[in-house]
Amino acid sequence: MLMSDSYLGLGTVVIESYPQPRVELTYVKQSGESNGDAGDQYTGLDRFGRVVDQCWIVTSTGATTNRFQYGCDQDSNVLYRNNLVNTSFGELYHANGSGNGYDNLNRLTNFARGVLSASGSTLDTITSPSHSQSWSLDALGNCDRQKGSGVFSDNAVSYATTPYIGTQNTNYYTTLTDYGSRGRQTRVQVSRAKF
Repeated sequence: MLMSDSYLGLGTVVIESYPQPRVELTYVKQSGESNGDAGDQYTGLDRFGRVVDQCWIVTSTGATTNRFQYGCDQDSNVLYRNNLVNTSFGELYHANGSGNGYDNLNRLTNFARGVLSASGSTLDTITSPSHSQSWSLDALGNCDRQKGSGVFSDNAVSYATTPYIGTQNTNYYTTLTDYGSRGRQTRVQVSRAKF
């Protein structure tokens, strides 16, 4: 697939054009939009150069095929992805609420997919997630426990390498993993219960 790029300076791509499917990813404001966070036409980038608005458009019609807006914390961790084309596919990368975020080592510990809403001025809540996961990590970053909900494979083998608690219909899977003092996986226990 051929593509061409337009740059801001030497290394920041602001438009990626794909002539074959006739679409482009742009960080430049569209007609009728105001200037971005940095006060310029690059609405897709904030004043620190982080991606905050990805817009995929059909080049022949200007119609938006996908548009994602992102919010970051002070450490540049992505807190959410708001899907403006299909709002039910918004993503929250922390537990619900404005005071929540990544753990003290900037590691992701929660995820949810659904319609985003704001409890204040920032999108920080998904009331009824279609899918969610949370992780408990030890000091080395190993996953002690993982919980999830939504639609998952009914194959317990796929959960053998990562701890998981999930549901599909009325089947519940639990995988517990133990780690040794060097952070190596020492035991995996998979169990299945039907309620």
